[in-house]
Amino acid sequence: MKMSELLNHRTSYQVLITFDLTGAETSKYRKLRDTLAEELELETYIHMSKDEGGNPSELPCNTLAALWAKDASEQETRNYFQKVILTAFKNHHLHGRYVILVAQNWAVAADEF
Repeated sequence: MKMSELLNHRTSYQVLITFDLTGAETSKYRKLRDTLAEELELETYIHMSKDEGGNPSELPCNTLAALWAKDASEQETRNYFQKVILTAFKNHHLHGRYVILVAQNWAVAADEF
C-alpha cells in the first residue's frame, strides 16, 4: 500500500524489533535479520534527527526499525509483525525471545563506543 492510498494519512508508526536467539551462532542472527528486513520492510539503520547530525547509525545485528505507514491500529500493526516474526523463527528453526515496539512518538539514541 503506497502512502497516497492511505485512508488516514496521519496513521504512521515507528516500529522497533529486537530479538535474542537461544544458542545460535552470529550467522543465524544475520540470516533471521535479513529475512525480517525483507519481509517486513525494516531497516538495519536508524536515521538520526538533523539536530543529532542527521546521519544513519547501524543498529545491532538483532535489531530492526522502520517508519510504518499503514491504515491500522498499534495493536493490529504489532499483531502483523508478531505473526511474521513467529513464522520466520519457525522457518529458520530458531528459538528465542523478541520485543516489538509500535509507537507514534518516541525519542531514540544510537551510537557506538
